[in-house]
Amino acid sequence: MVITMKDRLRTKSFVQVATKAKVVVEDIELTNEKDKEIKNTYNIMLDFFSKNPMAGGCHFFSAAMYILLQEQNVNCELMIGDVKDTSFPSIFSHSWVEIDDQVYDIAIMFPHYMEGQPPVFAGIDLDNNKKTTRKYGINDKLRINDKVAQNTYNLSVSDYLDGHPKGEDYLWKDIFRIGKRILKNKTIEELRETYKDKKRILKLSGD
Repeated sequence: MVITMKDRLRTKSFVQVATKAKVVVEDIELTNEKDKEIKNTYNIMLDFFSKNPMAGGCHFFSAAMYILLQEQNVNCELMIGDVKDTSFPSIFSHSWVEIDDQVYDIAIMFPHYMEGQPPVFAGIDLDNNKKTTRKYGINDKLRINDKVAQNTYNLSVSDYLDGHPKGEDYLWKDIFRIGKRILKNKTIEELRETYKDKKRILKLSGD
């Protein structure tokens, strides 16, 4: 019997899922000239997530990936919107990264109150190696009852990261832990200044 990523996620076996996902990622061909940087960044994000899982951590993990990619001159967008998945009982608000209009989504492995789903790389479900059937950006606005998503959307990337209750540097330090080689010549203050005016893009139905 083949044990799938979905099976592993039911038992919160994130390390095993990340290990398999990285193998699949290496076999996916990208047309982007920054393919090595994209794959490396995605894989180090997988490693960090697998060892530091955060339920409902999509807003942080997407922001971290976005910053690490941008710092390597990868043209990407930080997205937010409502998402529909047949595995979930309801629509939910979510954050992710897009490169060349393709979804990159790690935090879907551990959503709040719902069963984890396989990560997505370049629009590919890494469990079955097929285009994801999950619909990203299905409404004309964010759900008004998701106050966290509404607040996150209204904040700049820097203001969002500064707002952690454990201190304004807390989440920035995690980003430096994830991308220590990528950010080796940077400081928190430099990044805070760079991303103080950057905001998430709201993905709407029809986009």
